[in-house]
Amino acid sequence: NDKNISIDDYFIMVEKKTGYLIGLCTELGGILGNQNDETVEDLKTFGMILGTAFQIQDDMLEIMANEESMGKSLGSDLTRGKQTILSILARQKDAKEWDKINSNFKEIDNSIREQKGYLVSNGIIAEVQSMIQSYINQANEILIRIPEPCKSQLSQFTELILNRDH
Repeated sequence: NDKNISIDDYFIMVEKKTGYLIGLCTELGGILGNQNDETVEDLKTFGMILGTAFQIQDDMLEIMANEESMGKSLGSDLTRGKQTILSILARQKDAKEWDKINSNFKEIDNSIREQKGYLVSNGIIAEVQSMIQSYINQANEILIRIPEPCKSQLSQFTELILNRDH
């Protein structure tokens, strides 16, 4: 709930949370698959980058997706004051306006609509989508070095992450 969290702090948190989790999974897959040390390290790096993309996208979908497809109420992170990539960028854009939008949650649906409108009209959603794509591109660059059949399966997983709507 710290409103002073920086974008750098956010990325450190995401890396330690989702990045390391997915990175460990892909690293262990390489170890269990008897891959060489270089491939295992590439798999770990791939997973960390993909995990970061996943978390950024999760932050975005948490407010922009359909409530039924997400399986949880939308906007709960923002209404609880959780600092997401969206709230950090919105606050950087205009802290006073963002705080005003978030000051009254008596009418949650209306507040979420206002948040969405602000995020879209100020280019924050487009900026976050660009970040996600950049991380996916980095992950795909690493995939080039991964041997088959892992490469194809991980490429499909990457596409699944990129195109998910919940």
